[in-house]
Amino acid sequence: MAKTKFTETELREHIEYLANTNKDHTELSDYINLALRFNNYIDSQHPDIIKIKALQKNLESENKRKNLIDKFMPSFTETALENIEDSTTRIAGIAFADIAEYSFLSKFLSPKENQILLNGLFTALISILLKNKGILNKIEGDSLMFCFFSQNEPHATTEEEECEIAEKLFNTCIKMQRAVNLFNKTAPELIKEQNTQEEKNAIKDAYSILSAMREDEIIARAFNALFQIKIRVGADIGEASLGNLGSPELKHFDIIGGPAIGAKRMETSSPIDGLRISRRMYNLLEKKHIPEKYARQFRAEAKKHDGYYSTIKTEEIFREKEVIIYDKNNQQIPSVSIQVNPLLPEDICKQTEMLLERKEEFAIERILNTIRYYRGNRLVIQAIEDLFKRKGIVLRKHLMYKFLAPKQYKAFKQQYPEKQERIEHIKENMSLFTIFSLCGMYQDRYSTKTEKKAITAVSREFSEYDRFINTTLTEAQQKFKTQSKLKMENIFFDYVRLPVIMAHIQASLMEWLYKEIPQELGTSTLLKAE
Repeated sequence: MAKTKFTETELREHIEYLANTNKDHTELSDYINLALRFNNYIDSQHPDIIKIKALQKNLESENKRKNLIDKFMPSFTETALENIEDSTTRIAGIAFADIAEYSFLSKFLSPKENQILLNGLFTALISILLKNKGILNKIEGDSLMFCFFSQNEPHATTEEEECEIAEKLFNTCIKMQRAVNLFNKTAPELIKEQNTQEEKNAIKDAYSILSAMREDEIIARAFNALFQIKIRVGADIGEASLGNLGSPELKHFDIIGGPAIGAKRMETSSPIDGLRISRRMYNLLEKKHIPEKYARQFRAEAKKHDGYYSTIKTEEIFREKEVIIYDKNNQQIPSVSIQVNPLLPEDICKQTEMLLERKEEFAIERILNTIRYYRGNRLVIQAIEDLFKRKGIVLRKHLMYKFLAPKQYKAFKQQYPEKQERIEHIKENMSLFTIFSLCGMYQDRYSTKTEKKAITAVSREFSEYDRFINTTLTEAQQKFKTQSKLKMENIFFDYVRLPVIMAHIQASLMEWLYKEIPQELGTSTLLKAE
């Protein structure tokens, strides 16, 4: 601003000229304030000065509104939605991320602490989404819904564009899971990755809550020695409806349709710490050789730290599974679950070791829960078994084998008649994962055959009433007998096979614990069975 003072009218005309010729008014309000002070018009009631102050107030309101829009709708999101009117159809990649067991966790925190913790975590996740130019659809409690979509109608969307959407969505989901891993470690690098000081402070404040929780004995007993926030992520891609939903007075942008439903189903069935995607999305990724590249990078990251996953097979990183929707007549949806953390065995091992160091009963229970959850993960179970060996925890694998496969054990006994030789051979040549695989074989054998649909007579030929009813009754009774036997096998697995194997592991842990705890402390608190 020139050092010549303006009259009231000159200043008004000058300010109005700047307001009309400049689209960006973010700094004009500050300029007006400076001009009023320089010309000693701050307290003036002159009509032209009153008009200037009114304009300044309008500019401040406009700036606040713009800041609010920028906060909730980045410029690229606004651009993406420009061509969408009330509703349209697009190829969309949609994902959900949900915090596991947060309802239970939230009971231990005040409303303010819950807000700080969630805001810190969401800051880390949303910053990844925005960097990848994704769209945050909604936040619902402790979960996020986000998406990427084509700018063209489905018939005009090329396969290459669809593959790019799938790739962006995949990379975003993976980065989010890894950000949660850094968040749990209260890693400084996660703070450094944020763009603004406000974002950095949000994560710092959340770290403070996380650290306090780990030091709280009550919360530590409820969770584990190193409290971890875990999320499930699920994603799908397909043709979806986009538009503004709501009443005439209040609407909001939303996405509905097949991929939204599919993504939610993928999320609810996703492994904790992992990602589950639809088979359709996986097929699109394969066209760009993404799984192959990802598997190489995954193993390389593990190898860098001499990790267990340095030898992981590609089919173990990408595991195909049919997701069964029981309320939809046992509909099976092809899906692929994906390993995200290259150092998962080491992280689980570290947490297990910290729990063992506590030498308390609740810690044993947490270890058993971890083993039960990861019993299908070969390398995680191998890491835990190696830890047990280092700690001197003796697993009676020969007794587990004898319980699960008595006929095979009897034949094995003839091959190795000396008991100690037999025990040592099984100890060295049969892993804990092999025991769980044998146990799971029974579960898979019967659970895949069990049906939940009742018999129907819709397609049966009708010749005479009584014959029709008798035929239906005979078939229903036969099916009932077959399904009853299968379900009894499933019940036997749930209530006998798996609990007995877990009891063997628990007994080994308790045996070790008895030796570790000085006798004068007593062992009465350790007698409680699982």
